[in-house]
Amino acid sequence: VEVELASVRLPGNRVQARGLIDTGSSVVCIDRRLALQIGLRAQNITQVLVAGGGEVTSTVYSGRLVVPQLKFDDIIRLYA
Repeated sequence: VEVELASVRLPGNRVQARGLIDTGSSVVCIDRRLALQIGLRAQNITQVLVAGGGEVTSTVYSGRLVVPQLKFDDIIRLYA
């Protein structure tokens, strides 16, 4: 689906991207390059469980995610 990611503190910093909705996921993952491109600030670093039971280290950002097709528009945690 088409999505838009935007910085909360710099609202003009946004990017359009294609996303995949995983209904079994408990977090929203993005490519770190997108986070850097729109100037998201790291909030935390944490371990995230992935399919198969493994863990990866992930940087947590706060950002605005818009999914027009689903009428979704909210500020959420984004993991990269």
